[in-house]
Amino acid sequence: MASNIASFVESVPVKEIHFGTGVRHEFSYEHEIDPAKIQEIRRIVG
Repeated sequence: MASNIASFVESVPVKEIHFGTGVRHEFSYEHEIDPAKIQEIRRIVG
């Protein structure tokens, strides 16, 4: 998922992106947010 973010942000003028379960451990609301996924997204969108 994170690999698609750069091209999405370049193509679509957005101010916010909702990730839902995409940033959680095992992609489930039953699990906590994965800090590594957040850091990867921040690195990509700068």
